[in-house]
Amino acid sequence: MVPDHSNNTASAIRNGTPTFVQLLHAGRRVAIQIGERRVEGRAESLDSDSALLLRTQHGHLELIIGGDVTVVP
Repeated sequence: MVPDHSNNTASAIRNGTPTFVQLLHAGRRVAIQIGERRVEGRAESLDSDSALLLRTQHGHLELIIGGDVTVVP
């Protein structure tokens, strides 16, 4: 039987343990392509459901639940 690790990220966040994704991308500029829409900003963290919290160039905090993420130089 293969162990189910699908909830490890949310569990680690709830327990206050930073995840690899949080450590890798927190504070970095990223671009997210969501269908035809492109959003850019700074990756702040992940929420308790593992959604990305993105601070946009206008200062708004956006919850990103899906899309293709690219680190912007």
